[in-house]
Amino acid sequence: MTKRVLPNDQASLNAAADNGQINYFITPPELADYYFAKITNANVSGFRGKLLDYYIEATDTRGNVHKSEIQHVFVEDDGSVSEPPATPATPDLDPDELMEFPIATLRDSIGSGTFDRLDPGRAFRIRSLTPSGTTNELTVPVIPGRSYQVLSSPDLSPDSWIELTNFIAAPGEEAVTIQDTANVGATQHFYKIKSFQAPSLP
Repeated sequence: MTKRVLPNDQASLNAAADNGQINYFITPPELADYYFAKITNANVSGFRGKLLDYYIEATDTRGNVHKSEIQHVFVEDDGSVSEPPATPATPDLDPDELMEFPIATLRDSIGSGTFDRLDPGRAFRIRSLTPSGTTNELTVPVIPGRSYQVLSSPDLSPDSWIELTNFIAAPGEEAVTIQDTANVGATQHFYKIKSFQAPSLP
């Protein structure tokens, strides 16, 4: 096995961290080094696609011997080259696979595990309703990637709700403005929003 000596004093730990914002002003009384072993076809032929059993045996400077319990690990045969590349491949990140989330859309102000914008008691509500000429404009707070449905009703009766529109919030969006042209001038009208997890893309 190969031994790796770990830094064990303040100066050495700070140098290893290489970060001006980190200062190991409290150091542990003891910091053990560690050992590792690399398995390749050269030392364990045909190890891929098999369940390997192994244990670790250690002997200290006084001759004391300790053996670990037997461990089991299955090594997947992924069909790649028999040896790992000398230089790891550069990660291939497609910008189209990433989604932008404004900080406000991910806020959980009371630490409940539910975003504010998914809780009707906090921010999951129609933000504003403004008559504007020939339309009623509704502003709805959203979370990018989620699916939304906006419904309207003239009197709140259970069977009167009809879908006004539905959409999936785009990356980077914090709010969406909906225009209702069918109910302008009504003496009263009601709206509500529903949110769903958007279906996964193929």
